[in-house]
Amino acid sequence: MLNATLDARDQEILERFARVVATSLRIDPAQVTREANLADLGAESLDLLEITMDAEEEFNILIPQKNILQMAQEVFGAEVLVRDGRLTEEGRKFFAHRMPEVDPSVWGELTVAEFGQIFLNVTTWVRMIRGLIDSSPRACPQCGTPFGKAVAGRVTCAKCATERDLPSGDDLNRRWVQEYYEAEHRQRSSASA
Repeated sequence: MLNATLDARDQEILERFARVVATSLRIDPAQVTREANLADLGAESLDLLEITMDAEEEFNILIPQKNILQMAQEVFGAEVLVRDGRLTEEGRKFFAHRMPEVDPSVWGELTVAEFGQIFLNVTTWVRMIRGLIDSSPRACPQCGTPFGKAVAGRVTCAKCATERDLPSGDDLNRRWVQEYYEAEHRQRSSASA
């Protein structure tokens, strides 16, 4: 199901995320491999909430509350990405672009009900966390001092007191979906009209 390799930075994120998951589920961190699925490791709804909050703390990020399918359906509208409980051709293109770590052949096989399992894959979490880290301020733009831990979604420079909001995962997803919609979907729709 996975077709991407992890670089050194992703490997470091995986190791830190494995400790978060292992603590929450009371398992050996070695069980949290890139191929692992959180549900298969025993994670239930409350565990996922704890893992989310602990990962936000560990990585100084704000994880999206909505999954990317929910966000995309708000932008694309009804039955563009999903019809009769399955991804449409447009939906398969969208997710192949958004989640390159997943083998593209999987998208045609999944029902929407099964779709949530992909979001429980450890490599999907690693990719999401890396994207959130890359989009979050890490150092003060005024003096260059690294920001400390966020409090209530804000980071403050210990040297000059400059403050910045962490971008929410939902806002970042919405922006990405909108950009994809404009650049890919509308362009294809216009070309075929």
